[in-house]
Amino acid sequence: MSSNITAYAIASLINKALDEAGRTDLRIRPQMMYNYAKNGLIVKGQTATDARYSQDQADAFVQKFVANRLAKNASVKTQPVAVAQVAKDSRTFDLGFWK
Repeated sequence: MSSNITAYAIASLINKALDEAGRTDLRIRPQMMYNYAKNGLIVKGQTATDARYSQDQADAFVQKFVANRLAKNASVKTQPVAVAQVAKDSRTFDLGFWK
């Protein structure tokens, strides 16, 4: 397993997923993911601000985070089909680090 995905890249994936769900108002700042990394919230027990994550770890976290964020902020603005697609296909985001 390759471990080369940073907290910044995870924030980018989350924002892309939220954009695709039509909820640009829920975008996050990269600093939030660095705080999550520091406190071991991305991968339980892995704490460091310069931590790197595998694709599987990043995918699992992005899916869970986006689904929770959309569920907590559900409104008529959220497109149900887009939410289901985001939760199902997090690997479709091509930001250049999966290759």
